Amino acid sequence: MSILNELLTFDLQNEHDLEHDLIKKPQFSTPKIYNAKGDLSKRWYVYFSYRNPKTGKLERMKNIYGKVNYYKTKEDRMTVLSKYRSRLVKLLKAGFNPFEDNTELYQSRLAKKQESEVPKVKAVIERQPEAETKPEPVVEKVGPVLEMVEMEDETVVPAKIENQETVVSVESKPEESQEPE
Repeated sequence: MSILNELLTFDLQNEHDLEHDLIKKPQFSTPKIYNAKGDLSKRWYVYFSYRNPKTGKLERMKNIYGKVNYYKTKEDRMTVLSKYRSRLVKLLKAGFNPFEDNTELYQSRLAKKQESEVPKVKAVIERQPEAETKPEPVVEKVGPVLEMVEMEDETVVPAKIENQETVVSVESKPEESQEPE
């Protein structure tokens, strides 16, 4: 019986030691939202604790207000604070530490972000000329010339500057009215 007692005590002692192992403990608490019980006259914020590397204990960090208190409705404030909280969790999981200099981590994240932002090229589709042609704008030239271009939504906009002439007026040729049958 004494051997069984020793084995159980030894196992329980090991479990107790493992529970207090700082390596297994989380480095930060889950960020929480303080909403002042819905009172819009008070300041709302996100707060969390982070493990101090010197003491090994969780310490409350400075509240994160951002610009949340400029919003005047509960829904807007909760939306913004939820975004703050989710971004904070991502940063903490990525390794940001409020007790250390995070410059290198920030630079590496910035470089990854710039690499991922490759400009998207849209496919160019050549259209066959339509049977009916759109009217060309009439441009009188005096001074620096602005070439006027008609856009798809039928607005006329300046495209480029040429020579030393100025646009006096822009008029469209009268369109032939075609009524749908």
